Amino acid sequence: FLLPLVVESNDGQIVTDLLLTNSSLDYAVAEVSFLPEVSYDEPPPVLRFVLALQSTLTLSDCLSTTFGVGSGRGALRVTFFALPQSSTSFLSARALVRSASDTNGSEGATVSAIREANWNSAAKQILAIPHSASSPATLAVANPDEATGSIRFDLLDGAGAYVGSGVLEVGAGGARLRSLADLFRNLAARPAPFRINLGAAGIRYTAVVQVAEPASGEIAVLVGTP
Repeated sequence: FLLPLVVESNDGQIVTDLLLTNSSLDYAVAEVSFLPEVSYDEPPPVLRFVLALQSTLTLSDCLSTTFGVGSGRGALRVTFFALPQSSTSFLSARALVRSASDTNGSEGATVSAIREANWNSAAKQILAIPHSASSPATLAVANPDEATGSIRFDLLDGAGAYVGSGVLEVGAGGARLRSLADLFRNLAARPAPFRINLGAAGIRYTAVVQVAEPASGEIAVLVGTP
């Protein structure tokens, strides 16, 4: 499983909770690792959790409490292990991206994990992207493979006009996050919503756009097509 977006801002205003669910009648094990945007001197640990039958384990503010990396940006990879008589189809992972002030997640965004069978290198598209000075949009791509790759994309405005292109270099087992405002100028003069077309790549990858509205505390996550 790959959770394509995990975000914690430098000021701690955006945090991510990880929820691991076991709906079977057997115990299971979840192995969780962090795919960072920025490499550390020592890689974040791979952690294992025992999931009781018919249970959900919630790891609040998981980057700080679980991985101890403080502020960080990237993705989470979750590998489930089931007993021989059971199946991993009963196991699921999802994240709740929210503002620190939104403790119950009512203004946050729920992101469901993508199963390995759906990781692919095909072209992807993200539609209906809002963007403004008060509601910035951030593009994120995650690479679960063990090889570095490049992902090219085009940005189009609400009228379908071409805005510009970009390339993100993504390291093995890593992620890249870039604000659209950092990549392209004068977006305020263009009609919204925007669309991103991502090309096929030499690596499997997932893509999402996160939109944060600091004034309201709302977080939205738009996932790219498989």
